[in-house]
Amino acid sequence: MEILTIINTVGGIALMACMLYQWIYVILDLVRKPKTFPEAEPRKYAILIAGRNEENVIGQLLTSIKKQKYPAELIDTYVVADNCTDSTAAVAREHGAVVYERFNTEIVGKGFALDELIKHIWSTVGRGVYDGFIIFDADNLLDENYMTEINNTICSGYRIVASYRNSKNYGDNWISAGSGMWFLRDYVQLSRAREMLGVSSTISGTGFYIAESIVIEDGGFISETMSEDTELSARWMRRGEPIGFCEYAEFYDEQPTKFSVFFHQRTRWTKGYLQNMKKHGPGLLRSIFRKRGSSCLDMVAAILPPLVVGGVMVLTDIGVGIYLIAKGSFDLMAVIPMLAIGIGMGYLMTLLMGVSVLITEHRHILCPVWKQVLYVLLYPIYMLACVPACVYGIFAKVTWRPIKHTSTATIEDMTKKQ
Repeated sequence: MEILTIINTVGGIALMACMLYQWIYVILDLVRKPKTFPEAEPRKYAILIAGRNEENVIGQLLTSIKKQKYPAELIDTYVVADNCTDSTAAVAREHGAVVYERFNTEIVGKGFALDELIKHIWSTVGRGVYDGFIIFDADNLLDENYMTEINNTICSGYRIVASYRNSKNYGDNWISAGSGMWFLRDYVQLSRAREMLGVSSTISGTGFYIAESIVIEDGGFISETMSEDTELSARWMRRGEPIGFCEYAEFYDEQPTKFSVFFHQRTRWTKGYLQNMKKHGPGLLRSIFRKRGSSCLDMVAAILPPLVVGGVMVLTDIGVGIYLIAKGSFDLMAVIPMLAIGIGMGYLMTLLMGVSVLITEHRHILCPVWKQVLYVLLYPIYMLACVPACVYGIFAKVTWRPIKHTSTATIEDMTKKQ
């Protein structure tokens, strides 16, 4: 039984070492001063939305775009209706969007759909018409100042900008709250600290800007893995392109409420992380010693060690446990205290991370205070549920699967909750 103790002690220390730098980020976030960008002359942008059977939600997004406090003539909205069998295209047209319908059941995924849409724009409208593209999912909603704020950040010199990803259904249950907390920590809290240290942010799957010049350099919106945001971030970091963060450009995203949806989402992310580490990992490691190498180191440290160390620990524990049971030397009473200590430490560390997010972001979390407290107590359980999903994602054959969005909330509903 001593071998299990050694494995878990070494693995726990390794995981804590991997996450130590993120605690430095948390401390910086708690003491930071918000970074603001000067008001800038408005530029012209194309908003791109990829949607598959999103007739229930896309209208609310398009309405929130129309309500922007930004010159309407400088915003063109395009929707790629990707293999739709409902009225997504018709609803988008009714709300004034330019719609491109795509039917390709062999090559599926948002990255491929956006690549076709951009190339369609180039062939019909031309290049150089837009400063760049702002990417959203069909279930998103935009704060009325979103375009103004992200334009200010773009005009400060960034060619890629991530924005504040909030949740429109945070308070539905512990799954939606856990996902919402994850994004607030991973894409908001840590991005602020990165901004302070001159380290690039990473883009999320939605709510980000990319200059047309970069898309031209890449030869399109090129994404070939299960996690296009990680792939794009890794590619741009490898060549020293800084990714900015604009916390005042806020948008809202629908989080999953069903465990099955959450589980598949996590397995897909895990598969995407592994694909990207195979594809970009060596290049990121080599780029650590080049200009802006700290951004490459940050990305590798954020993804690879926790995934590998955590996965190895779980699989090794299972393997050794089966071996000891087969030999008849498995002592359950000796394992229980070890599991209790490990689970307790993991719960405490994850809880502290959740509490730190709650301290800085509670004004943005759209649910009653008692729910905020309850769900931060349940956040470690959400993170524990990620473990089997990640382990499964390492070995399973994962396919891209659309997530059905059902929330009909409007941007006015988000304002009322604040």
